[in-house]
Amino acid sequence: MTRLQGLQDTIQNIQQIMQEDRFDLAFQTLDQIYPTKNEQERAQLALFAAELYALHGPELTDEGLGALVSAAELDESIAETPRFQVLRGFFLSYGEETEDAREDAHAGMKGDEVSRFFAACTLMNLGEDAEARSILEKLSDNGMPLHLQWRYHAWYGKLLDQSGEFGPASEQYRAALRIVKVPWHQFVLSLDLSNILLSLNELQDAQKLLDYMASHLDQVTPEQKLQYAYTIAQVHLNQGHYPESLKWIEDADALERELGDPSYGVALVYGQALMGLGRPTEALAHFKDALNLTETETSYCLHEIGIAYLDSDQPLEAMEHLQRVLRDQDYAYLPEAQADLADAEYRLGRLTEAENLAQEALEQGAVVPASLVLGNIAMDYYHLDDALGHYQRVADTAAEGGREWLVSQQMLADILVQQGFAQPDHILNHAEQALRFTDPSDDWYLTLQGYVSRARDVLQQSDQRTLN
Repeated sequence: MTRLQGLQDTIQNIQQIMQEDRFDLAFQTLDQIYPTKNEQERAQLALFAAELYALHGPELTDEGLGALVSAAELDESIAETPRFQVLRGFFLSYGEETEDAREDAHAGMKGDEVSRFFAACTLMNLGEDAEARSILEKLSDNGMPLHLQWRYHAWYGKLLDQSGEFGPASEQYRAALRIVKVPWHQFVLSLDLSNILLSLNELQDAQKLLDYMASHLDQVTPEQKLQYAYTIAQVHLNQGHYPESLKWIEDADALERELGDPSYGVALVYGQALMGLGRPTEALAHFKDALNLTETETSYCLHEIGIAYLDSDQPLEAMEHLQRVLRDQDYAYLPEAQADLADAEYRLGRLTEAENLAQEALEQGAVVPASLVLGNIAMDYYHLDDALGHYQRVADTAAEGGREWLVSQQMLADILVQQGFAQPDHILNHAEQALRFTDPSDDWYLTLQGYVSRARDVLQQSDQRTLN
């Protein structure tokens, strides 16, 4: 066996150790072998040590640069290789020498798969995502050791996630998970994948993954536990599982307080979970916290505060906040905010103003909230046919089981009853649909049960007359 082959075998042995991220054992092995090698071989081992330091990220930058200095002192020619240059650039990308880091990244693009991978990582650190992506798109994991293969897929997934390409990003994270063997990395990757599934609205898959991860919570850091609690709270929230969402967001809030770093996201979801449980007064405090913790989502928070004031039967306060929202012409949900303002006007008895605002909001695309207001106004004028049309529009558009959908089903059944049971099959359908999601303690519950019973009697009598 040649000395070169022996060196390669040593590096491969350490790469196998790194499949389990055993940095301690990897460096211990390097320390044991290093004195037995000649200067050229030591230079290669020092270069490899720098690569291992790079996998730690920014915290071992000084050690990594020191390993590169040692390698160059032992073998001057090694400083001209793409691997040396790209590793130097990678460490520099965490500091202020960004131009040097960029030049070194470009030098690394002339090397093998590992060097090109580190070139892409360096460019991502520098914010050059488009150029990093052009490298990763042409790269495969075939020429990399396993401990770098999963990192390649993870970094590529992160890049795709940041650009909003959630489907391709999820595939990269799944590829990484098929390779990685370390439980802690599996947890982190699964958490990243869960957030992508949340963005894709694949909520059941996200919950299954998060439920599977729960058994590893005692092995991760408080920061990771916080991120887990926040993510699963959002998944439950988006499925309408409000008690479960509140439980997890309370855990996230407690962890944030322990860590001393409150966030906009946790405060917002806390408020939204309370809103889902019909506790708007409590939700207001959390929405106001969220407002104080953000500079970029001010209008969204004001909108949530406005809705919470509406649900707390404080229409004047709701109007104040919703009018502030409408001054932001870049806000993505302006029609919905206008529909909510119409609701505030309606609750103050200003029916003409409310109808004009709601009709305009409907024309701008806020179908559900605007139609609810228009339906309520039509009911006040006892224009039952108009009200039917508005509530039917809500039933056809809103998410099944949501508050707006439930209100529309209840009102459709009620109006048809007021019209004299001319359409008992429709009454039965709407009342049964509403009963599925109406709390038994709600006054509507007994009313709907009465509608169901009466509609069935009418239908049975009709069948008997037909048979006779």
